Formats: sequence, C-alpha cells, structure tokens
Amino acid sequence: MANANAKKGAKWVEQVPNHIKEWFDQKDKDYTLEEVINVCGDIIKLYDNGIETKNKWNGIDVPNLMMSTVTFYNKFKRYV
Repeated sequence: MANANAKKGAKWVEQVPNHIKEWFDQKDKDYTLEEVINVCGDIIKLYDNGIETKNKWNGIDVPNLMMSTVTFYNKFKRYV
C-alpha cells in the first residue's frame, strides 16, 4: 500500500482524491504532494474537449474525475 511522504499533520494527505490514491496503490509507490499535483495536471490535460471528451485515465472517464481533481489541484498547487 502506498503512503504519502509528508510531515505529520499535513492537511493535503487526507484530501488526495481516491482515484489518485488507488493509482499510487496499484504502483505500490509512496507519493509526495508534488507527485500528486503532477498526476492532477496530467488528468486535467486529458479534459481537452470539456464534458464531451472521450479520454480516459486509468480506465475511468476523465469528466467523472474532474471535480475532485481540479479542487485538489487548485487548493494545493501553491505549496509545490
């Protein structure tokens, strides 16, 4: 199981979107805030045609991921 590499009590750890946590779990790779932000950026880039996009990330339709992904990205990007 992957774990976040963060200082004790870091707020971002509990707010990482589930689909990103699961992705790191599948890779069995611990992650940092910077790595999570980079994955969020990759997902956001796939949303190229808005709600009409047919792109998938890790087998999930990108439009279904956007709310939690963008919220996390906007909230924590400034700390990277």
